[in-house]
Amino acid sequence: MAIPTPNAAPPARPGPHGRAAVWHRATVAAIAVLALAVFTLGVLYHSRLTRSGEYDDYVGIAEALRAGHVRADHFHPLLYPLVVAAVSWLTPTVFCAGKLVSAAAFAALLLGVHRLLRRYADPAVAGAGVVAVALGPGVWLEGMRVATDMFGAALVLWAYVLAIESHGSAARARWRAALVGLLAGAAVTTRYNLGLHLPVLVVALGIRQRGLIAPLVAVGSAAVAMLPHALVRYTAHGAVFANDNWQNIVLRHAFGRDMERMRQLSEAELAALLAEHWPAWLWRGLGDFLRWLVDGLPRLQLDRAAMAWPPLVWVVLAFIASGVVAVVIRYRRDGVGWLLLGAMAQALVVTVTFDDEPRILLFSTVAFAGLALAGLARGSATGVAWPALFAAAVIALQHANAIPGSWRAFLAAHADAEVAAARALVAEHGPLIQVAGTYPFLERELECAGTAKLLTLVPNGGGPAAEAVFWDGLERIRARRPVSWFVLGRQTAPGMYGFARTATLRPGWTRVRSDDDVVVLHRAGDIELLLTAEPREWRAGTLRLGLEPRGGEAASLVWIGVELRGPAGAVRRLELPPRAGGFELALPYGELTLGDWLAVPTTLDRAGRITQGQAVPIRVRR
Repeated sequence: MAIPTPNAAPPARPGPHGRAAVWHRATVAAIAVLALAVFTLGVLYHSRLTRSGEYDDYVGIAEALRAGHVRADHFHPLLYPLVVAAVSWLTPTVFCAGKLVSAAAFAALLLGVHRLLRRYADPAVAGAGVVAVALGPGVWLEGMRVATDMFGAALVLWAYVLAIESHGSAARARWRAALVGLLAGAAVTTRYNLGLHLPVLVVALGIRQRGLIAPLVAVGSAAVAMLPHALVRYTAHGAVFANDNWQNIVLRHAFGRDMERMRQLSEAELAALLAEHWPAWLWRGLGDFLRWLVDGLPRLQLDRAAMAWPPLVWVVLAFIASGVVAVVIRYRRDGVGWLLLGAMAQALVVTVTFDDEPRILLFSTVAFAGLALAGLARGSATGVAWPALFAAAVIALQHANAIPGSWRAFLAAHADAEVAAARALVAEHGPLIQVAGTYPFLERELECAGTAKLLTLVPNGGGPAAEAVFWDGLERIRARRPVSWFVLGRQTAPGMYGFARTATLRPGWTRVRSDDDVVVLHRAGDIELLLTAEPREWRAGTLRLGLEPRGGEAASLVWIGVELRGPAGAVRRLELPPRAGGFELALPYGELTLGDWLAVPTTLDRAGRITQGQAVPIRVRR
C-alpha cells in the first residue's frame, strides 16, 4: 500500500482488484450476514418494544400513518415512521417492518464505515475495522430496535463520506453535493438534533469545491428530502417543525429528569427558567462533555469489559486520540476533519442539553472509531497497517466479551413479568379495568379499555418524606385518569418498585402482589361497601350474602358482587342482584367446597374503577 505524503489527499481508487477485491467482497458478504443475523434475532427474540429509543413509539406513529392518520404529536419527526409504514405493506406487521428498516440501516452504517476505511486503510484493516464496529453491542442492538437512532446515524455517516469524496469534474461534484443534501435533509426529518450536521456539510462542500454552486445544490436537495415530512405535518397540523426539544435542557438541569414535576409548569414558565439559568447549565454541560470525551467515549468502545481493568480505558483513549489526530493532520486537505467536527458537535450538543445516552451518541461513537482506525492505518514496508489491525482486534475482542451480558440485559428489558401481571388483572376483573404500569408500552400490550404508563419518578433514599412523594405521585395519576390498579416492575422502574414493596400503605391502598419482579397496588374507590353473610359457619340450608353500597350512586356501577376466595387458591366471582334497596344473593348448601372462605365485596364502575370492601370470613363445615 502506498504511503501518502503529508497534506496530500489519498489517491483515487479505480476500484478493487486482486487481493483488495477479495477483501472487499468478503467484507460486503460479512456485512450482509451480520445484517441478516440482526434481523433474524430481532424477529425471534424482540417480541415487544423496550425502554430505549423505542420509548417514542414509532410503531404507533407508523401504524397511524398507514391508516391515514397523523398523530397530534409535534415532537417526533415523520420520515422514519413514514418509511416503516411503507415497508409494512411487505411484512406481516408494522413492528416487523421497523425491524427490517433498522437492520437495513445497520448494514448501511457498516458499509459507510467500510467506504471510509477503504479510502485510507489497507483492505484487511478495513474489513477488520468493520467487524470490530459491528460487534459493539451499542451498534447491533440498535440494529434490532424500532427507533430512529440507527437510521439517522447511517444517513449522516454517508453524507460525510460523500462530502469527503466530492472531488473530480464539476458535474460529478454537483451530483455528490445533491446526494449529500438529500441524506442530510433526510437526517433532519429523522431526528431533529441531526439538523446541526447540515450547516457543517454545506460549509464543507463550499470549501472543498471553492464556490457556492455545490452548497446551493446541497441546500436545495436537502429541502427536497424534507418535503414528505413537511407536507404531512403541515397538512395535518399547520406547522412543519414545531417541537419542544428545547425543554430537554430544562428537564435535565432544573428537574433532574423528573417529567412529572416538569409537567406541572406551563411552557412560558419553562422558557423563563431557561432564560434565567442557561449560562450555568451550559457551563455544567461543557464539563459533562469533557468527562464524556475522557471516560464515556472509550467506555462505549469497550462496553462493560472496561470495568474489569480501568487502565484499559486510558489505553483505548490513547489509541482513539492518536488515530484521530493522525488522520486529520495527514489528510486535512481531504476534508476528513469535517467528519470529526460533526461528531464532536453532535456529542457536545447531546451531552450539554440532554444526556450521554449511547444510542443518541451512536453516530459520534462510530465516527470516532472509524477515524481512529483510519489514522492508525499507515502501512508498513509490507503494506499492512499493523497498529490499526491491532486496535481493531482489541476492540473486536472487547466487544465480543461484552456480548453475552448485553444480550441478557436486552432480553430482560422486555418486562415479561410486568406485562403478564397486568394481563392477569384484566383477565380476572374484566375489560373495563384501568391499569397503570411502569412498563412504557402498556397501552400497546394490553387489550383492554384503559391503560396508562407511570412516569412518576421517586426521590433517592427512603423515609417518610420520600414515601410521601411516591404516594402523592400515584394519587396525581389517579386524579388525571380513573386508575385503580398499579403494576410496578423491578426491571422497568427499580426505584418505584422498591418503594411499592416497602412503603407503609396509606388508607384505601392494598398491596395485592409483591414478589421478586412485580408489585401490584390497588386503590379502593370512594364507595363504602358493607357486606353481610349469614350464617358465618355454614353447615346446611342457605347462605345469604347481602351488600349495601354507601357514599356513591349505585347506578354508576356496571358490576356488583362478591369475590369468594377459598382453600387451595379457589376463587369464585358472583354477581348480586338488587333486593329491597340493596343487593342480595342466596346460595344453597353444597355450592362451595368445605373449608375457610373469604367473601370480598367488589364493584366495577363505568370508568374502570374497581372497589373492594372489607372481607367477611365464612366457614363451610359438614
